[in-house]
Amino acid sequence: ALRGSTSLYSGLLGNLVGVIPASALFFSVYEPVKNKLMEPSAGIPQWCAQFTAAATAAVSASFIRVPTEVIKSRMQVGQFKSAITAMKTIVRQEGFTGVYAGYKSFLLRDITFDVIEFVSYEQIRNFYLQSKGPDAKLNALEGSGIGAVAGGLTAT
Repeated sequence: ALRGSTSLYSGLLGNLVGVIPASALFFSVYEPVKNKLMEPSAGIPQWCAQFTAAATAAVSASFIRVPTEVIKSRMQVGQFKSAITAMKTIVRQEGFTGVYAGYKSFLLRDITFDVIEFVSYEQIRNFYLQSKGPDAKLNALEGSGIGAVAGGLTAT
């Protein structure tokens, strides 16, 4: 049944409620892991530290991202009208693991995406800063441009 353009936005609020803490968790894991692995005593290449940090952060954030995605998807197809109803019903009918349906495939997708995006961003950023000089800093437009290129590489 055609429900109109509003069905496209079903679950948006519930998605935002999950995306915000998932993103916060991702970055609270990514930066410290990256910084620790980039210490000279770690003895690993910079890109490897970024790769490992992005993968670790993706796994951490997935514990929030996956239930958010499951609930959003089910709301978009009209199975539920609210995120709270969706969560309660899924857990009651399928158990707690129901909100983690598709976890492995989601994780495979997200780790791949996050690793490509963050390693690309960090490497392009470092190359660009080196070309500008030893004390160079990015302005907002430059950072956005580099982020857009990294995002574009990830989407291809």
